[in-house]
Amino acid sequence: MIAGFRYPDGLDPAVFLFDIDACGLADIVNAGVYDDVIHAAAAWREFAGTSARDAEPVPVHSAADLVPLVHADRGGEIFQGNESDSALNNWFRVDRRVHELAAALRRRGTPLPAETSLYRGINPDPLASTFAAWYTGRHGTPPDTEALSALAYHWIEGRLPATWHAASPHRVRHIRNLIGDWADDPVTKEVLALLPDWIRWQAEQTNLPEHLLTPALAAAEATLDQPEPDLGAPCMP
Repeated sequence: MIAGFRYPDGLDPAVFLFDIDACGLADIVNAGVYDDVIHAAAAWREFAGTSARDAEPVPVHSAADLVPLVHADRGGEIFQGNESDSALNNWFRVDRRVHELAAALRRRGTPLPAETSLYRGINPDPLASTFAAWYTGRHGTPPDTEALSALAYHWIEGRLPATWHAASPHRVRHIRNLIGDWADDPVTKEVLALLPDWIRWQAEQTNLPEHLLTPALAAAEATLDQPEPDLGAPCMP
């Protein structure tokens, strides 16, 4: 997300980039001050990589479009150790700019949406049942019910609803890290076996190009103890 800022009397106008990755929990992974939207968008594309190559910024039509910013973890005093240089360089500036943006929107009568829990009241059943029908048509037999229920629930738990069909390599690695915590759970093997088809189905829902689907499927085949690589393509611009 890119927002314009300026000092009183219109002095020193600039824009600020809030680059939010929502493959797992929403995080601001890249940030910075730029002269204009063109330069900020170019910085975002360079950081995001191949999947963002042809992406162009579009206007925000309402405060509701800023839901990812409301849920984004702005760091505070806790460091994970894998932050980008730009995120570290703007560590305190990000929070200040979010507060300034929120105040400006309130003055306009279009406040940021209220933050709601992404953990309470979630229902993976519609997602699971639609996938089950697709899987049955593809394989002739239904998927393992327990494995599908576990996969669908953990795929959307704590995730922004707009990303529920996102199947980036980073999203897949995040899910596999969660599955790694179930190492002794009998359902683990069944969930891992189901994951490639789940990714293909998600890709069909968003018309994901084959060249972006391939690395997501490769991430599904990685070993559970493989270390988390670079962020790569984000789930949301």
